[in-house]
Amino acid sequence: MGAEVLRQVKLVFIPHSTGSNRSLAYTIVSRYVSPDAQIVFLGFPMVKEPSAETLMANARVICDGLRRYGSAAFVVLGDPSLYSTFYRVKPFINCDYEHNHSRGLLNNGLRRQGWC
Repeated sequence: MGAEVLRQVKLVFIPHSTGSNRSLAYTIVSRYVSPDAQIVFLGFPMVKEPSAETLMANARVICDGLRRYGSAAFVVLGDPSLYSTFYRVKPFINCDYEHNHSRGLLNNGLRRQGWC
């Protein structure tokens, strides 16, 4: 299901570490993302409490993308019900969106591949 969604959406938000400027999420999902999709990397410092400025900046990018494309996927690693970069930025998102976390896009895809 996750791979199918990634093939269909036109906009994919992928978090990356601002410390290393790398994204494990991208490494894992890049082969599933449609070649026509716009990929937007969102920088997150890997610290306990990222600054409100960083989170607000990422939220603005998300809202701008949703206004332009109408829908998007936000890639997370692991179990999004326990921890996710999305939940850090979610309180700062002030545009209309539908959050469908039940799909567990990456998590389900990884399970099917036998990676978790």
